[in-house]
Amino acid sequence: MSTSTNTPTDPKLTNKTLADKTVVITGATDGIGKETALELARLGATLIVVGRNPDKGKHVQVELQQYGQHQRVQFISADLSTRAGVNHLVDSLHNQTDHIDVLINNAGGLYGERWITSDDIEATYAMNHLNPLLLTWQLGPLLKQAEGARVINLTSSGHRFARVNMDNLQGEKHYIALGNYGAAKLVNLMTMYHWGDALAAEGIAFFAADPGGASTDMTAQMQAKFVPWFMRPLWPLMKLSFGRADPIASRQKAARSSIYAASSTDLNGQTGLYIASNGKVVKSSKLSYNTRLQKQLWELSMKQLELSPDDKQGSSVPNVFA
Repeated sequence: MSTSTNTPTDPKLTNKTLADKTVVITGATDGIGKETALELARLGATLIVVGRNPDKGKHVQVELQQYGQHQRVQFISADLSTRAGVNHLVDSLHNQTDHIDVLINNAGGLYGERWITSDDIEATYAMNHLNPLLLTWQLGPLLKQAEGARVINLTSSGHRFARVNMDNLQGEKHYIALGNYGAAKLVNLMTMYHWGDALAAEGIAFFAADPGGASTDMTAQMQAKFVPWFMRPLWPLMKLSFGRADPIASRQKAARSSIYAASSTDLNGQTGLYIASNGKVVKSSKLSYNTRLQKQLWELSMKQLELSPDDKQGSSVPNVFA
């Protein structure tokens, strides 16, 4: 069993806080996602955890049931690097629940080398932007059935150093692992900001959760070559931010922003907020609020996903889910 010793991130949160809420969290069989799920289980949520490994998923399901002291935990195996995997998850969720109160798009990917998925999309861009967007879109009907539904996307402080190069969103011209990762997170953030008003009109709030640095399977495989050449002399210092001296504690700390976004009543009636790793609401990068670029990225994403937003009022943002 895990050596996790989660404690409430907010003294107002009790084991009844999420007792009537159904929470779906992707990438929840390890790392930050698992620590988030543990705390949400303690808060009484009905959990649907998603991961690729069925054996690991079943083990985590039992652990969450024991930790939360209830049986309201289900596991779905899905590979979210592909659209087929997203579609499989959506079908499974429609079979398991009639509503979703909280969707946490926690799963992501960081890759040392550029590779293309079966959908002919670069993997970093697919995992951190397009596929979470597609999943949220397709789960719209279930989110609309909940009162005060929330969508939470894990983001990264790396978005603050990223720029939007429309000719290199998928590393077509040059690929640096952390650079493309930060850019994908920025694109996702800007796209969701653009969609935010339409989501709010459907009764769905959006929050971006920044976990900060943590010791996870993803950060464990990072190397100096993942960063631009001019940053490589600083790599030994950068590694310290990943919390490798105490992995569990670093993951628990990193989970705070997602837990707060999923459970805090302070966020009722609000949307479009960026929550830092300390659980505080802060501003994201100046570039992320560029509405012209947000619209451009939204339209590109819709084209890439072959989606057709309802545009009856002349807006590029859908008024209803497809």
